[in-house]
Parts: sequence; C-alpha cells; structure tokens
Amino acid sequence: MRQKRISFLIRQLKAGKKEFFDEFYETTRPAVFYIIRKYTADFALAEDIMQEAYISYLNNLDKVDETRNPVSYLMTLVKNKTIDALRKITPETTEVEAEKINLQTTDTYSSDMPLLAYAKKMLTDEEYYILIMTTVYGYRRVEVAKKLNRPVTTVNRKYNVILKKIEKYYAEVYYEKD
Repeated sequence: MRQKRISFLIRQLKAGKKEFFDEFYETTRPAVFYIIRKYTADFALAEDIMQEAYISYLNNLDKVDETRNPVSYLMTLVKNKTIDALRKITPETTEVEAEKINLQTTDTYSSDMPLLAYAKKMLTDEEYYILIMTTVYGYRRVEVAKKLNRPVTTVNRKYNVILKKIEKYYAEVYYEKD
C-alpha cells in the first residue's frame, strides 16, 4: 500500500502537481531523518542535509522510476548528501567508513526509537541490516539479497524470522503482557 501510494505521488509530482509534495515529504521524512541521524548527531546539520536532499530529489525526478522503488533513489541520494556534507566538515570520511556507519546506530536513538535500539542489541548484524534496509530504507528483499550477495529465499526466510523476533521484542520494550 505504502509503495503504491508513493509511486502515485511520484507520478503526480512528475506531472507538475507540486501540491502532492507535502504528502510525499511526510511519508518519507522519518526514514530520511533516521538515515541522516545515523551519520550525525547535529540536528541543524541533519535538517540542512534533509532539505538539500529533497531539493535534489525534486530536481532529478526524471531519473526516478516510480514503477520500481522510488524511495530507494531518495535514500541513496540522502546517504550521499550526508557523506558529502560530512566530508566538507571532516575530509577524511571515506565511503568505507560511511558504510560502517551505515550499519551502526548509537545510543542517541534509544530514546527516539527504543525498539530499533533494542533490535540492534538482540539481532545479528545481518538480521539487523535486513530489517533496516527493508523497513526503514524501503528496499525490496530482492534488492537486499543482491546487496548481501545472498539468495532471495534466504533473505525472505530470515526476514520472516526477524519479524517474529521483533514482535517479541516489541512486547519486551513496551512492557506488554500476552
């Protein structure tokens, strides 16, 4: 449903109907901000990067294929804009360091997203990567499988196991009783 709605919004934006941007922004903003905050704790810098990323995204709408995964283009753009901004501040930030940062979260998210912070502690690195890439970044499991160089069936199986674990973690984090 969300994917179909985002594709619809992209088609409307491509047709010049800018009034659909607000909904697109509100739908994608949490994931975009999450990505940026993984790289920097500076709230003002994060907002600047986010604004620059959305402007760049809108300027490159012709490159976005709304029939595939339009959010993955946005997430890649956000990641690259964040790395570029950090390189201006600290030129020694490399792509390899950025990928390491990409898989890490710090305790600064524990108050904002306690379930994700708890999942980071409890899941293996690969499970956490699958969770984040599919739920936060919006990648399809086929795309995640390619990134991990794993069969899609393995990623699908792991994803289903992860969802069961997350359901259990939710109860633990939010103190729910069965």
